[in-house]
Amino acid sequence: MESKRQYYDIYVSEKQAVHLHEGQSLAGVAVSDGQSVAGTIRFITQAPGFADLKETREKGQADLTAFQIRIYTDPGQAVRPGQTIEVTDYELPET
Repeated sequence: MESKRQYYDIYVSEKQAVHLHEGQSLAGVAVSDGQSVAGTIRFITQAPGFADLKETREKGQADLTAFQIRIYTDPGQAVRPGQTIEVTDYELPET
């Protein structure tokens, strides 16, 4: 049981997910004060159906599946449960 572990989830496209892996370090930013929040990817999984991006089939585009990425914050981070952490495309590996 890891009741004291703090984490946040982000949702990314398939194209972004292929460049991420478990154990990889990833930094986010606390929206409240702009503080950098370091963490490690704990798992990557297909997101629930509500997160799928549906494109029009008339244009010949297929549905895009979103992936849930769980990031455990590093110990000692001054983050409180419920805070919003933002990860921008800049922090993600290039696609």
